[in-house]
Amino acid sequence: MALASALVVSGQFRRVEPPQREPVASPASKPQPRRFVGEHPITILSGLLSSSPERRKQALQQLGVASADATESIQASIRAVNLDSDPELEYVLILVPTFPPASTAYVFDKDERGWWIVGEFSYGWHWDANEAERFLELREIVRRGRKDILVRDMEGGTGLQETDLSIYRIANGALYRIFETVEEREGWVVGTSATEYEHRMIDFPDPDEDGKVFLVSHYEKNTVFSNHERPDRRSTSCAAYRWDAESFVFVVDSTAAKTKCGAR
Repeated sequence: MALASALVVSGQFRRVEPPQREPVASPASKPQPRRFVGEHPITILSGLLSSSPERRKQALQQLGVASADATESIQASIRAVNLDSDPELEYVLILVPTFPPASTAYVFDKDERGWWIVGEFSYGWHWDANEAERFLELREIVRRGRKDILVRDMEGGTGLQETDLSIYRIANGALYRIFETVEEREGWVVGTSATEYEHRMIDFPDPDEDGKVFLVSHYEKNTVFSNHERPDRRSTSCAAYRWDAESFVFVVDSTAAKTKCGAR
């Protein structure tokens, strides 16, 4: 069978600017669960893309996917990027089994013992190849030369669909969530014939002259009544969040919102 694969390794064949050291943080949130794998993530990728079912199964077991079907070919890709303040690159491996279709991302970091999976994220609800492209994004948010991880969690049920957006960052060998919000939500309003549509657009303005970093959240909610039995409603708001390096999280800054929200 055809083997679908992609390999993206950033910074391997060009000079990479070393990331700047940051003050030691005292994160306010709990780190993501992590587990030791030892093996280099590119070695695991090689096993996933092997023509041998035995090697594919072994690679899946190294990722902790012991029950996955290794008889079919596997789609997988990897990126090597700076995710922390040390000069060694970290890796993000994305696995897409043939059946059932789903996307799982594994974030790898290394210490003196070897390689660890410090974060694992999945997207499978109503899986779609185009939506899968938005599932995980790498972006320089807090500091130039160092990527942060944006993850979209898409889920739903009867009369409800929701996409939650979280941003993650590495500190001291662990992965922490530094921001979370509802990006999209659509659902019935209980007891009415109305449907609510909520949307947030997150802006990442350039740092201020004094180096302060902000996120700006523009929110809109539309309430639509069936058969136009009542006038539709629309409301908007805006909030600014400032990066707090000590607590390792973005915090609401109502003072900054007065200038940041009007800058769009």
